[in-house]
Amino acid sequence: MEAEVVHMCCTLMHADAEGCGTMSTGGTTSILLACLSHRNRALKRGILFPEMVIPTSAHAAFTKAAEVFRIRAVRVPVDPFTFKVDLRKMKAAITSRTCMLVGSAPNFPFGTVDDIVGIGQLGQKYDIPVHVDACLGGFILPFIDDHHPFDFRVPGVCSISADTHKYGLSPKGSSVILYKNKDYLHNQYFCDADWQGGIYASSTLEGSRAGLNIALCWASLLYQGFSKYKQHATAVVATTKKIRDGIRSIPELRLQGSSDVCIVSWTSDTIDIHRLYDLIGKKGWQLTNLQFPSG
Repeated sequence: MEAEVVHMCCTLMHADAEGCGTMSTGGTTSILLACLSHRNRALKRGILFPEMVIPTSAHAAFTKAAEVFRIRAVRVPVDPFTFKVDLRKMKAAITSRTCMLVGSAPNFPFGTVDDIVGIGQLGQKYDIPVHVDACLGGFILPFIDDHHPFDFRVPGVCSISADTHKYGLSPKGSSVILYKNKDYLHNQYFCDADWQGGIYASSTLEGSRAGLNIALCWASLLYQGFSKYKQHATAVVATTKKIRDGIRSIPELRLQGSSDVCIVSWTSDTIDIHRLYDLIGKKGWQLTNLQFPSG
């Protein structure tokens, strides 16, 4: 079942015959596995103190991975107008120790899709793997006609994380980490052949995994199918744009980012945005407070 889930997701992300991956328990774990793989690749190449270049808008799981796996996270600011990662500053942050470049599709704070094509070009130029965090958009972007290029069709993209338990509509506790080929996948494996208890090997961070989550994810993907996912994605994007246009029509509010996938982010130059957050919450709306800048 896991193999079939991975195959379906690889097909969705336009991987070729060498595409592969594993399931995980969530987006954070998928991101951790990607960082582990690219770090191990760097260590094999003689890079003793690997670095990863990430946008400031990238998910906090990358910072967590940096702490756990001892990778230096080099944060690059987003453009203050587009809220996409600044490619010039990303290029300037690349060193001989860079083990991966990261782009989001879309990011969590602003809902913008980074310029994955531009990041891919940097990755190709400097021979650095590009990871695309599509935990939010992995089951939205492939089903809309005018989506941003973000998947394995983009030269330089070597790994993608996507959450089946978000817009994949599977029960909580499932995600996928996909790779361009098995060379990257094998770098996330762990094996201890010298343990007195025998050979111990695991393909993910967990030693034992629940088969139930895998089975439920498999069933969900088969039940939904391409046509239902397309219907859901179309409805989500239409609702997002409706809310975006409504926010845009309010003079006191200002959008942050394009808000054209599944996230609407806004702030205000004239009112206390956190006070507004409290008032909206009292009316039953569950929103997320943003910082740097406030939103």
